[in-house]
Amino acid sequence: MQEKSNGRFNRTLSLRPSKVMIRGSLIGFIIGLCLVTLLANAQMRKEDLPFSATIDLLGVEESKKVGSGALFGFLICLHADETAIKNIQISVFLPPEVQNLGGGTLWKGDLDLGAEACLNIGLKTAVEMAQWSEPLHAEMRFIYQGITVTRNVTWTAKGLEDTGFLSERK
Repeated sequence: MQEKSNGRFNRTLSLRPSKVMIRGSLIGFIIGLCLVTLLANAQMRKEDLPFSATIDLLGVEESKKVGSGALFGFLICLHADETAIKNIQISVFLPPEVQNLGGGTLWKGDLDLGAEACLNIGLKTAVEMAQWSEPLHAEMRFIYQGITVTRNVTWTAKGLEDTGFLSERK
């Protein structure tokens, strides 16, 4: 900002931040927050975690698809390899077109060091999976070092999607 005084220009300093500066600071803050979140999630994806999971489609071919009337299985396990794990919930949600032939779809509890919890479900589909009204979905949720950890698996005709272990900070 400049003022004219006696034919000469004097500079006046404004202490108000410019809109460009405020936008830049806000964008920088948002980018920084995103990077911190990504780093926290990357930490949970490392191979050296003290817990692991097994997820398997039993009796399903390489295509990861099942046809009408097919018998198959779904296995999801949480392994407490190097630490005890508290407040665990493992859930499997089946499409209405899939019949549970045996096996639980919910497990809650704690795991001691070296223990595991598994849901092993025998299933039969009434229609080919491309006609399922919703996907088969499984979720693990537990507390590790005060942080909620989740892992979600969704199976559709397009394939199996697995988030890996993700941290949720509150």
